[in-house]
Amino acid sequence: MDTINLPATFRSRQHHIPATLAELLENNDVELFDLVNDPEENHNLAREPEKYRDLLMTMNDKLNQLTAAEIGEDDGSYMPPFEGSQWDLTAAQMHQYMRD
Repeated sequence: MDTINLPATFRSRQHHIPATLAELLENNDVELFDLVNDPEENHNLAREPEKYRDLLMTMNDKLNQLTAAEIGEDDGSYMPPFEGSQWDLTAAQMHQYMRD
């Protein structure tokens, strides 16, 4: 059986706005690089979440603020219609979709 490696994902209807480091890391493939000292992006600082907790949460908060400013209330109304399918796929459905 072939294995499909998918990035960390969340269902669109989850309206993912992480408020804690655990929530951020649970549903996202987080990348954070020091472009001054590591311009080739070889060392992902997010792989040391406790060491870079403050910076990760600062960047997460900025992203959440931008999302709120651009989208407003995250009620899902910004999602375009997807005729014949649903946005709210389970992990099993997503794996099947990727196989097909």
